[in-house]
Amino acid sequence: MATKKIKFGRIVDCEEAKVLDSPEIGSPIVCQIKAGTRIVILSKPNKKFIGVGVSHSVLGFVEKEYVKAE
Repeated sequence: MATKKIKFGRIVDCEEAKVLDSPEIGSPIVCQIKAGTRIVILSKPNKKFIGVGVSHSVLGFVEKEYVKAE
């Protein structure tokens, strides 16, 4: 059985990135994470957002311009 490779990224180009509840502008903010914070990339980007995991219990969407894959 093949295991899925976990992809990581970092928050860049901002002081803090807003993690949103859904991939839409104006969605409720789940939390904010500081630049340099390591995150897990959970989904491929759509036009504007990437699904990310901040911790085991915090999942959401960040604007793709603020995420740099490692």
